[in-house]
Amino acid sequence: MNIRRLQHLVQSNIMRLVSLWVVYISYTQTPAEAFIFPQIIATAFLLFALCDRVDTRTGIAYATLLKIAPGLGLSCLYIFWAMDFLGFYTSTALAFFGLLALYDPAPHTMVRSWVKRLLITVSCISVIYLLFAQMLNVYTPRALFI
Repeated sequence: MNIRRLQHLVQSNIMRLVSLWVVYISYTQTPAEAFIFPQIIATAFLLFALCDRVDTRTGIAYATLLKIAPGLGLSCLYIFWAMDFLGFYTSTALAFFGLLALYDPAPHTMVRSWVKRLLITVSCISVIYLLFAQMLNVYTPRALFI
C-alpha cells in the first residue's frame, strides 16, 4: 500500500473515531435537554467525517506537520487537561490566546500585537459566552472557574 494512502486512511479514520466518540458522549449525558445543541453539532461533524473523500495521492508534508504540531499539542493540552482543571471559559481563553500567539504572523516583539491578540481573545470568548450561556442556555463543562 502506498504510504500516502496509508497516511490518509489513518488520519481520516482517527477523525471518524473521535467524531463517533463525541457523538456518543453528547447523546449519553444528562440532563438530555441541555445537550441538544451539542448533539446537533457532534452529529454534523460525524457526518462530515464519514463523507471524507480526499485525494489520497498526496499526504501531509513533514514541513506542514512541523508547523501544525505546536497547535495540536496545545489543543490536546486544552482538551485533556485544561478544561477539567481551569473550566471551560478560562481554558478556552488561554488556548485561544495561545493559538493566536503561535500562528499570528504579527511580530512578537511589539506590544501592539500582544494587545491585538488579547482584544481578539476577549472578543471571541465574549461571543462564545453570550451565544452559549445567554442566548442558547446550554451547559458548558463545569470545573474550578466555570
